[in-house]
Amino acid sequence: MTSQELLTAYLNADEIDIEEREAALTKRIMDTVRIAVRKRDDSHQPEWESDCLFAVWTRIAAMKAGRDVSPIENLDAFINTVVKSKFCDSIRRKRPAWYNKKVEITEIFSGKTGYTGVTVIERRYCALKGMTGDRRVAGSNCKELAKEADSVRAFKAARLGNREPMEFGVGDLCVAILEHCGGPVDIDILTGTVVDLLQLKNPDPVSIDKPVSEDDESLTIGDSLVSEERSVEDQVCEGDYFDNVARWLVPELMALTTERRMTVLLALDREQIMSLISSVGIDAVTELFGTDKNGLYDIVRRIPLSDAEIGRETGVEVRAIPSMRFKAWERIRRHVKKTNFDI
Repeated sequence: MTSQELLTAYLNADEIDIEEREAALTKRIMDTVRIAVRKRDDSHQPEWESDCLFAVWTRIAAMKAGRDVSPIENLDAFINTVVKSKFCDSIRRKRPAWYNKKVEITEIFSGKTGYTGVTVIERRYCALKGMTGDRRVAGSNCKELAKEADSVRAFKAARLGNREPMEFGVGDLCVAILEHCGGPVDIDILTGTVVDLLQLKNPDPVSIDKPVSEDDESLTIGDSLVSEERSVEDQVCEGDYFDNVARWLVPELMALTTERRMTVLLALDREQIMSLISSVGIDAVTELFGTDKNGLYDIVRRIPLSDAEIGRETGVEVRAIPSMRFKAWERIRRHVKKTNFDI
């Protein structure tokens, strides 16, 4: 059976054969996720793989429960989209400076900012319009540009009038780099050099949207980082803002008693928990709930819970739950006032 047929069989299964259908679907999803993950990164990343599996099964569970979610028309394509999204989330958490700068460069070379004189070749090479040249040589030149102080000094003298890279906009700096390198440069390599020249943190270049094969038409220089519907400023700023709040909120929640913390967490909806997972990682969220990944999956499949259900989960009297939740949020709000957050 195809992946889509296995999904349909599971969604239509009754109590008699649901376990068999679920086992077959689970194996197919795990195999497909593992292949998609390894196409993105040769190293084995169990946390990232688990995060992807969790996201896929959460959506399927919502469909099985009859919740108002859009159907999965092509399971394999959906899994690949989830893996791509989770990989971007992972890189954004681990290398925020590199990720944000790549988003900005993507915007410039995709033509979305109105910056002129630049173009994209074969979906991944940044170039000046009309530029030709050996891409291997240009890429090598770009990699070496910021490695040594002498190379940086030579670049500044030749292209920046001995001014500092920080004095230039990113678009102008990219143009200067391409002119200096003499040809089109892979966006990942260009991003790494820009980050190095600007002396930003987390400079390690990791490919986010590089095609996994020459025949792969599903990825372009812009589609895996930037939504067509929203400006990059909104996406990056709001994403960073939420990540900062999430990283601050987790220890605040952990400081609560278990009962108070659960009255807050079990009242959240699935999307809020998935956003937390994307920002701080699945391990941190399982610790918040005091469970393992299987337990977290079961919880997210059922939330948000009513106060009566929360009472049964926690052993807290139902009438006391609203008060406990209010006191928990009040404690968090008091701490917010001592920070620069505005939530």
